[in-house]
Amino acid sequence: MIKKTCLLLFAVLVASGYLQAQTDSLQQLFQAAKEPGVKVSLLITMGQQSAETDSSAALNYLNRALELAKDHNLTKERGDANLALGKFNYEHFSYDSAKKYVDASLAAYRESQDKEGIARANLQLSELYEEQDRSAEAIKVLFENLSYYESINDSLEAGKVLNRIANSQNYLGYHDDAILHYTRAMDIFESIGYQRGVAVVLSNMAIIYGEEGDTRKSVKNYLKTIAIYEGLDNEPNLPSAYNNIGNDYTDLKMPDSALYYFNKSLALSKTRGDLRSMAFSYFHMNSLYNSIDMPEKGAYYGNKSLELAEKINNHQLRINLSHSLSESYEKLGDYKQALRYHKQYQQLEDSVYNIENSQVIHDMQAKYETEKKEKELVLKQADIDRQQVLLTQEARLRSVLIGGMVIVLLLAGLIYRGERAKTKAYNQLSIQNQEIETKNKLIESALAEKESLLKEIHHRVKNNLQVISSILNMQSRSTASPEMLTAIQEGQSRVKAMALIHQKLYQTEKLSEIDFKEYAEELTDHLSSIFESSTGESIVKTVTSPDIKLDIDMAIPLGLILNELISNAYKYAFEGKTGGAISVELKRVGEDQLQLEVADNGKGLPADFNLEKAKSLGLKLVNILTRQLNGQLTVQSIGGARFSIVIQNMKVSV
Repeated sequence: MIKKTCLLLFAVLVASGYLQAQTDSLQQLFQAAKEPGVKVSLLITMGQQSAETDSSAALNYLNRALELAKDHNLTKERGDANLALGKFNYEHFSYDSAKKYVDASLAAYRESQDKEGIARANLQLSELYEEQDRSAEAIKVLFENLSYYESINDSLEAGKVLNRIANSQNYLGYHDDAILHYTRAMDIFESIGYQRGVAVVLSNMAIIYGEEGDTRKSVKNYLKTIAIYEGLDNEPNLPSAYNNIGNDYTDLKMPDSALYYFNKSLALSKTRGDLRSMAFSYFHMNSLYNSIDMPEKGAYYGNKSLELAEKINNHQLRINLSHSLSESYEKLGDYKQALRYHKQYQQLEDSVYNIENSQVIHDMQAKYETEKKEKELVLKQADIDRQQVLLTQEARLRSVLIGGMVIVLLLAGLIYRGERAKTKAYNQLSIQNQEIETKNKLIESALAEKESLLKEIHHRVKNNLQVISSILNMQSRSTASPEMLTAIQEGQSRVKAMALIHQKLYQTEKLSEIDFKEYAEELTDHLSSIFESSTGESIVKTVTSPDIKLDIDMAIPLGLILNELISNAYKYAFEGKTGGAISVELKRVGEDQLQLEVADNGKGLPADFNLEKAKSLGLKLVNILTRQLNGQLTVQSIGGARFSIVIQNMKVSV
């Protein structure tokens, strides 16, 4: 054992020394180089070589390369440096930064008309899209690459792109299209003798067979894949192949075979430091032990997988693990932990960044449950009505008894039996009062339950609107039309404006109204997160309003108007600017009048702007909703754009 450890340490030291020697050699070449372009290329190479051993040094080399390319106005080299920085950030799970650098590299390559550079940047961009569950956008850029590689007769790269396209189609559920492109890729790889490519396609086709329920055919493909991978040097996909075939053996109720392959994957992943494969190995072992009623081991491996999933920021794996760990602890009888993970699963599942293709089924189930709750509410209301009738009858009876008691009191002085009758009547009255008090408590309880049901309805409506938003998001992934994408995104924004109203309603004590200022601030923050992240603008947002409460009939049209006016300001007011300001104000201006003003300090409206002839759906919607509210809309363009709406005969709480 000691001898093996020493040999391993020696190998690491030799490798480190070799890399250092390479870096020193490149440093010498860098010092001797005269051409700025050569210096940029050498800095990028040193950064890539240092990435595995010294991240800070690698980042320093790559940033120096980018600055040097900018200083000497080297467009292609600027693209190379940005692309290298994008790959570095992607490998360190910093996807937002990676996207920024890859976009910059694409811009540089397009400026220099470097088609090969565009293709390399597109490949990196497609990986980012796939990591962020944006498969439709990944497919779009991959088809652009396919055309390029076919035009230069590069069969190897064309086959790789076809395989990537099929992966994204498989993820979206288009199995027939995926099989078609996998087959094309397989034909290319076999014709040029590229065995690794054949193995990758076999593995990907096995995934489809597994999803369609043909597990034995899936296992057959994985065995062929593993046989090819094991004959290659340091194949990176081998741990994943071990995990996948182990998962199939779990489905086939063959736990020994499944555990054998999970352990092989885990051992290989640990040797390579492959955190993602390790996380999935632990997850599959968790599922396996849960399925064979060994929840203690299931919980142990589930927690190890969850720790790694959080480290690599894999959101979907965290969702699956939260659900699986809840099952493990429930089987162990630790219901506190089971409930904790179940709540964590619901919170992760509820977020819009994590809606799956099965959401339509979930939508139907939610609709069924909502209708069920509504029926229960009707029944509860009928029960309350019956109880109120009984209460009225009891009140009448009490009046009769009180009248009888008065008569008894008048006769009390006449005879002793009258005194006894009075005492008896008093006792009966006490019993009736107790019964009435009990009935009152029942009514109060029923009313509280009704309030709870109303909150549940608003919550369900909010959830259903979020489901609609998520379905729109899924639809956007399957279209390449910019106009269609913009229309879908605008629809999502309007759905969000309505969902936020129902969210505010069930979160407040009084279910019939919402606070306008709180609602407007949350809606403004939501819109700024969409537009400012995509444009890089920094907009100052101000919401001014006294303590005005709106009911739902007024809040929804006002919310939609606010959504359209703020969105228009972000899209058009600050073109060519890096910042600006948007203000929102709602105030009382008369006995039963409200005035809503939305203003910006942007470039203002066109000189020939006519609100009545506006063709955009947003402004048409503003006009329609203003008329619905019996309001008057005016527009000014002085130091920016200002939209003012005065609403007549509206009752609000202040």
